[in-house]
Amino acid sequence: MSDTQIPPGYIEDSQERLVPLRRVRPADLERDRLVRELAGEAEAIHERLAAFRAAAMDQIDAFIEKVGREYDISMVGEKGNVTLSSYDGRIRIQVNVTEYVEFDERLQVAQKLIEECVNRWGRHASTKLRALVKDALQVDTKGRLSTRRLLALRKHKMDGDEQWGKAMKAIADSVRVARTKRYVRVQKRKDDGRYEAVTLSLASV
Repeated sequence: MSDTQIPPGYIEDSQERLVPLRRVRPADLERDRLVRELAGEAEAIHERLAAFRAAAMDQIDAFIEKVGREYDISMVGEKGNVTLSSYDGRIRIQVNVTEYVEFDERLQVAQKLIEECVNRWGRHASTKLRALVKDALQVDTKGRLSTRRLLALRKHKMDGDEQWGKAMKAIADSVRVARTKRYVRVQKRKDDGRYEAVTLSLASV
């Protein structure tokens, strides 16, 4: 029930029941007021941050496109990593692009092939390789595999082992980019030369 639907003199409890204000303890009413007030301020800050991010991205993109035109090349749609610095180098703004990947059904094929390889190698497989494979196929608490560890397996070339090669190809073929996200970071140089981020996250303030 929205606040506009709650009749005067009542308050809604956690089970969506209307409770007369006269039956609610003053401390509970004060807590409710405090929580709603702070939440409202947080939402307003969130909206301002979202607006800043959108405006910053638009301005940076426009600047990059302008620079591209000076060299007769179109930069429209280019969304790579970039760092912009002030003339004195004391302030820099970084735009980073992060890709989030997913694996399709071919990953299960790769898992089966890898397991068969390890079983076939038996005692000939090194303890280190066994540990790497076991670690790569380990799922987290949400049942997800580690993208980084899986892709790292491809660095290990088992010369002459056709089945391992098929497994690595299956991993590579199963990868697809699910989405990309762009981040903007503002940093200021301190007196000791290190750059310190201007924190935009409430948890990091």
